[in-house]
Amino acid sequence: MEDYLGPVKTKKDDLFLKLVKRVRKPDYTMHFMEDRNGRKAMFYNYK
Repeated sequence: MEDYLGPVKTKKDDLFLKLVKRVRKPDYTMHFMEDRNGRKAMFYNYK
């Protein structure tokens, strides 16, 4: 399993994440992302 979506020092233009799904609740928002290789990531924001 790879820990990062790209190698260290990768140019910003070479990275790509597509927003697959966003869940909005009163206390938080969750963002489900996917890269070009199908690897998934989840980010959240507490309010």
